[in-house]
Amino acid sequence: MPRAIKPLLFFHALFGVLGGMAIVYAGAQRGMVLLFLAIAYNLLIPAIALWRGYNLWLTAWIFLLPVSVLQIFPDWMLVSVLQTLAFPDLGVYRIAGVVPLYFPLLWIALLLPITLISDAVPKYHYAVCAVLSAVLFGAAEVIATPMQVWQPLFTEQALLKMTANVAWYVLLAEMLLGVACLVGYRATQRTSY
Repeated sequence: MPRAIKPLLFFHALFGVLGGMAIVYAGAQRGMVLLFLAIAYNLLIPAIALWRGYNLWLTAWIFLLPVSVLQIFPDWMLVSVLQTLAFPDLGVYRIAGVVPLYFPLLWIALLLPITLISDAVPKYHYAVCAVLSAVLFGAAEVIATPMQVWQPLFTEQALLKMTANVAWYVLLAEMLLGVACLVGYRATQRTSY
């Protein structure tokens, strides 16, 4: 296992606990705290990578940041077109009037550890990636609703099934996203582009 994986796990555990506490205690400032955390995460990952020489962190971050930012399109579609997702008003500017400004920078916080951990396992990278994606995205779905970060909506027309605030169709899509990121990362990590 690459030497950068254990520090990656430690960083995410620490950032997750501290960030979660900050969000819980932020009250009316929750949106600004989320924006600060999203920006801080995306500044800390490359800074630590450069400082400690964790090239895996840096290459994965460079690859996954555009993927994370481009998630505004499916999020916009889920809110505006399918109406199966809602973002509570937390007082932060919304992209296209729909997706909170912090949201495109949050996806990477799950995609980065999923990609690097799955890539580091000796066998069955893609199976590990699918399971890890299901677990981490499922946990995020369960935690986000009580924290009022986002809210899945049930619509009879879409016949969506939900359990513990998890919309199953979203979890399947997030698993596929995790695997697609791993495929793309593995295909490009040793190239110059």
